[in-house]
Amino acid sequence: TQLLTNESPLATERVIDIVTQALAGIEEAHLAGVVHADLKSDNIILDQRRASIDVVKIVDFGIARLVTGVRETSEDRSISGTPEYMAPEVISGAPPSFASDIYAVGIILYELLAERTPFFASSTTEILTNHLKAQPVQLGTRRDGVPRELDAVIGKALAKHPADRYASAADMREALMGK
Repeated sequence: TQLLTNESPLATERVIDIVTQALAGIEEAHLAGVVHADLKSDNIILDQRRASIDVVKIVDFGIARLVTGVRETSEDRSISGTPEYMAPEVISGAPPSFASDIYAVGIILYELLAERTPFFASSTTEILTNHLKAQPVQLGTRRDGVPRELDAVIGKALAKHPADRYASAADMREALMGK
C-alpha cells in the first residue's frame, strides 16, 4: 500500500516480479494446507535490498484456515476478510479456499497496475455487489502501456466461479511469467 502511495505508477515488470513472488509464497501456504483468507496489498510486505531488489513477504495469517475434509459448523460460517479483496463465493457465505486466495491475488495485481482495486465504490454493499456481478474495467482504460495479456491473467484470476480460476498459485504464477 505504501509503495502505491509513494511510487505510482509502478513499472509493469516490477509489478509482475512482486506478484510472482507473492504467488510463490501463497503456493507454499497452500501446499501446507493453509488458506490465507485475507490477502490484500496491506498484507504484502516488500523488503527492498540495496541492489533495488524487492523481496516479498506475506504477513497477517490471523484469519488463515487449515483446509480439512471436515465441514464447518454453522457457527464457523461467518464472513471475514476485507471487502475490496473478497471472492464472490466468500461473500455468498462459502468458506475461504485456495481459489479465493487466487481471486485476492488477482485483485492485488489489478490494483498494483491500475492504482486502485477493480471494484472500487463508495459503500461496502456496492463493493460486494460489484464482486458478485460486475466485470473489472480493462487495464488499458485505466493505464497506458499495460500489456493486454495481463487483462487475460487478471480475468481468469477474477472469474466469478472458483472452478474457472487458476487451479493453483503455481498455475497463475506461470501464466503471469509467460504474459
